[in-house]
Amino acid sequence: MDWQSQRLYRRRQDSLLLPTGVDYPKSAAETAAAFDAQIREGRLDGYLPIPTGFPQLDAWLGGGFHAGNLLLVGGPQNVGKTVWLLQAARNVAAAGGAACLLEYEHDEIHMLHRLLCLESKLTAGEEAGVTIANIRQAIVRRLKTTDQNGFAQGLQAVLSDYPAARRGWLALERYFDRLFLVKGHPMKTTLAVIDTYLEWFRRRYGLKTVLFVDYLQKIPHSPDIPKDERVARVTEGLKNLALAHRIPVVAVSAMDAEGLKKVRGQVSDLAGGETTKYEPDAVLMLNPRRQWDAHAQRTEVLFSIEKNRSGPTGVEISCQLHGPHFC
Repeated sequence: MDWQSQRLYRRRQDSLLLPTGVDYPKSAAETAAAFDAQIREGRLDGYLPIPTGFPQLDAWLGGGFHAGNLLLVGGPQNVGKTVWLLQAARNVAAAGGAACLLEYEHDEIHMLHRLLCLESKLTAGEEAGVTIANIRQAIVRRLKTTDQNGFAQGLQAVLSDYPAARRGWLALERYFDRLFLVKGHPMKTTLAVIDTYLEWFRRRYGLKTVLFVDYLQKIPHSPDIPKDERVARVTEGLKNLALAHRIPVVAVSAMDAEGLKKVRGQVSDLAGGETTKYEPDAVLMLNPRRQWDAHAQRTEVLFSIEKNRSGPTGVEISCQLHGPHFC
């Protein structure tokens, strides 16, 4: 091949196009140079884990949520999986990161109610926190006294009825702009939409972002394939999106029918076949300890790490669930 032919060949090679977001292969030398530059420039957001805000869990998970990782949260119904998810999202935002809760079962206003109850309990000290029933009662009282112009003072007028609610609201204001709530559409909020969400967060907040999904089996996929295969594809999809955007994804996973009959749920009981056991980087199981404090309105929940690529497995810790305050 003469030099003119070589030049033409190089031109054709340079004009090759790849899909958006896909790069040509990098040599080990290029990768090492990029890593060195990342360290020298202090760009370590994707290298350092994002704490969950629960110290013992952070110690076991190698510091918290890791870039590119998928963490599944399993357990029976009413054990507090959504409660933990919302509180972990709150912890990420309160620490200065960005957190998004994609919720398929509740709308944004309901989740805001839960946040207010949560913060009122965390800031209550020895006093009682506010409940959703309290918030509704305050709204009803205002409705009875309002005129045709509605609430002149808006939400603050409702909050004025409960000191605990006011304290919770002030706590919420610290991270208002970094915690995002999204009501998932049962037919439209697909993996492709989640991909767009993650790209938006990556551009706006970088890698200090965590996506929380409640829950995995609700993400719409093709109805023409068996349920277990749909769940498997969604699980693989979430893992691929976490890797592609280098943003941690934390998703609640439902248990299968047999698992719900057991006294204690395990990772093998997650719905979706082998994929829900293989794809996640970590699995956190929540199980009730069957102990209930009626006076304090709380119960014990056992947290156990049953899969973990960043630390130990088979470790567990007991936490108090304050159900009325979603805490």
